[in-house]
Amino acid sequence: MDKSAYKLQPNSPARKLGEAIRNWFEENHAIGKEGSGAPFLVRLEIPGDSLSLFDWLAVQEIPERIYWSDRNDDHCIAAVGAVDRFCGPELMAPEALMDLLSERLKAYPEGVRYFGGMAFDGERSLDDNWAPFGAFWFVVPRLEIHQTKGETRWIWHFWYDPNLSPEFQTEEQFAFLERLDFTPATPGQPFPETLDRTDAPDQEGWTEQINTALKLFESGQLDKLVLARKSRIRFSGELNPVQLLQRLRKNNTRAFHFCFQPRAGSAFIGGSPERLFSRCNGDITSEAVAGTRPRGKTPVLDQKLETELLDSEKDRWEHLLVVDQLKSAFRDFCDAVEMPKNTSVLKLSRLQHLYAGIRGKLKKEVNEGRLLTVLHPTPAVGGTPRKEALDWIDRLEPFARGWYAAPVGWISRNASEFAVAIRSGLVIGNVLNLFSGAGIVAGSLPGKEWEEIETKLVNFIRALDSGERVHSGLNRNRINP
Repeated sequence: MDKSAYKLQPNSPARKLGEAIRNWFEENHAIGKEGSGAPFLVRLEIPGDSLSLFDWLAVQEIPERIYWSDRNDDHCIAAVGAVDRFCGPELMAPEALMDLLSERLKAYPEGVRYFGGMAFDGERSLDDNWAPFGAFWFVVPRLEIHQTKGETRWIWHFWYDPNLSPEFQTEEQFAFLERLDFTPATPGQPFPETLDRTDAPDQEGWTEQINTALKLFESGQLDKLVLARKSRIRFSGELNPVQLLQRLRKNNTRAFHFCFQPRAGSAFIGGSPERLFSRCNGDITSEAVAGTRPRGKTPVLDQKLETELLDSEKDRWEHLLVVDQLKSAFRDFCDAVEMPKNTSVLKLSRLQHLYAGIRGKLKKEVNEGRLLTVLHPTPAVGGTPRKEALDWIDRLEPFARGWYAAPVGWISRNASEFAVAIRSGLVIGNVLNLFSGAGIVAGSLPGKEWEEIETKLVNFIRALDSGERVHSGLNRNRINP
């Protein structure tokens, strides 16, 4: 094999990976899978040089870019490219979708993951802004860089065809490696200037929606309804979604951070406090998160707000609806269930929520498709009863939710993790569409619910620039629909 095909610079962080690819072809190019000539997926994993995942991902020009980290940043992943895509414009039933992904994973090496997500409600059409994402979008990346407690692992996927020239296939891998950029990112790169902001609905429309919900509670049609707003912020130039996510992370600790970019100029990012579920073999965990208070500026004020949240009849009722749904679901698909008796408080960087975790042992026949069908949408993002709440969301909200509040995450052969895509934003060129919602129950006040959403948007607003200039500027330049 012509080793001159390997053209990476000697000091390139990807050099070890390039050598591993070349060595694999030299050792295996004549070996088909079980003697067949069919192409098959190869997974190479090696120790890699440590680097800043955000800085590295932000400068890549590969169309597909992905970032994922768990709530405590114990495991962070940056990925580019796609060797396998599974996407479509019309939502499949979650069980059918996950069954197809699981079948593909059975034929792939252990450890391969699909990253992606799906639309919140498959019965509502998506607008043009969500077209690149479709009703569902899952990919196996070409390159994944994993960081776990100080250890960095590089994972490379490619299709090997025993019927094609190994030299040609090796060159193909190196050609992709050479597209990767390892130039240090420019520190402190400024954001484009913010031009204006519009809210859908505006405050008057929001008040009308809340009043409609209160009447539905009085008539007994609903117990809870989660209504969302979309804030459209326009900039003077195109946004880099990875750079924005990096800034968001600094203001938003203890969250699942994610970026899904199916093509250049379109990305869905967020920092969600809410896990939908996490599965490892037969063990599953989930959680109920509802009710909101800001963090206090002093320990005394923070404790006062926590006590206020725990003592709030309205917030505890909202949280109880989520807890009851989770308990019912887990009893249905688990042989054993554990849940603490007392509600605790999940403290984030700027917000705190009522919290209750739940774990169980899955029945053997239960898979991700069943879990998604039963658990999504939770009462924390939809309402109760579920069907009626979704119907009213469709009637009242003046925009398509798309992937907002939907399941996003990853799935492998023996494990999976999905978060609820709240506290999220859709980047389309020079426009950032921010989504946030509030749980409406009997006793909710329109003004307070409006301010709760403003509080939830603060992390994103602060991420756009430092200080109060941007935040006040956005309010000053707001143009109501």
